[in-house]
Amino acid sequence: MAEKQVNEELNRMVICLGRNLIQYIGESWPWAEDHPEEREAVDRVVRRQQESLRKLVELLEAREEIVDFGTYPDYSEYHYIALDYVLDRLIAAEKGLIAEIQRAEEVCESDSEALELLREIAAAEQENLKTLEAAAEARRSAVPAQAASGS
Repeated sequence: MAEKQVNEELNRMVICLGRNLIQYIGESWPWAEDHPEEREAVDRVVRRQQESLRKLVELLEAREEIVDFGTYPDYSEYHYIALDYVLDRLIAAEKGLIAEIQRAEEVCESDSEALELLREIAAAEQENLKTLEAAAEARRSAVPAQAASGS
């Protein structure tokens, strides 16, 4: 029973990682023409999450589990927007994802292999959070400078 619960939790994490707002934004290409560094930061986060997702899927497949990738929630409100508009929402989504990983660690504490992978993913997501926060801070710092220069 414990193994089944752990594998179900790992699959839940597949959905959390693969169908979150950050992945959606990565696929929808929001406008970031004036600030390509924001787009680059989001792209790095997307790639790190995809790597974590790949590792989760490999573990589940090695355990001969059927992987459910889930579907995206309705994020259609995020079409045709500027990336700087959504950065704070991405940070909030990242914090929520980190909380979900912590919950998964508790569920999977009896499975050392799963726990080790979740801790690795948690560390990557902390890095992702720092990346997003740095991009948002750089954007906020740029706004007063642009206003002063008249741009």
